[in-house]
Amino acid sequence: VLIVDADTGKYIGHFGAYGNSPVDDAGAKASGTWIEDSSKGNRKPAFFRNPVHCVKIANDGKIYVCDRGNDRIQVFDKNDATLGKPCRNPNGEPGKCGYVAEQFVSDHTNIIGTAVSMSFSPDKAQSCLYVADNANMTVYVLNRANLQELGRLGRAGRSAGEFHYLHQVGVDSKGNVYTAEVDTAKRIQKFLRYGAAGCSGTGASPVGGVLGTK
Repeated sequence: VLIVDADTGKYIGHFGAYGNSPVDDAGAKASGTWIEDSSKGNRKPAFFRNPVHCVKIANDGKIYVCDRGNDRIQVFDKNDATLGKPCRNPNGEPGKCGYVAEQFVSDHTNIIGTAVSMSFSPDKAQSCLYVADNANMTVYVLNRANLQELGRLGRAGRSAGEFHYLHQVGVDSKGNVYTAEVDTAKRIQKFLRYGAAGCSGTGASPVGGVLGTK
């Protein structure tokens, strides 16, 4: 993830997974694939995998990264002075190198990946985090405070309320949710929000998986 000055475009710094300074291509290749990491019991892949699919910044300064290839979200603190500077956090410790937390999203999808897009709810605390899953064709509703799953929108299919190659999710000022599909779907759908716009409470963790098994 590159950090640049919004006014001048000047380069400020960059960071990878857990706030580590990214390595060169040879080092990244040596890290292996998600399947290799998983078979070794490694639940903390050391690098973002191609492609990093989105970066969103909340009003409180938290930075959310869609690490699509690793089926996860990582969170960083924009106000941490070490973020984007040369830094090592090999064990993925929160509070080091600007790293805050991570949440896996319906993992073990191999190449397709899950976390492709995110958006915040419009309440003052931006308490809901909407995460689009391109592999399972659904949108997860997370409590941003604990990154736990509170609910879902949609499933795979071509009918209204279903998705084929879900690619983007957005939220308007009233809390209504918009989704965009690619491939042969080529459409936008709108989901109306009823009731309060915020999220609270505990839910499922990790995010995703088969409904009814949690």
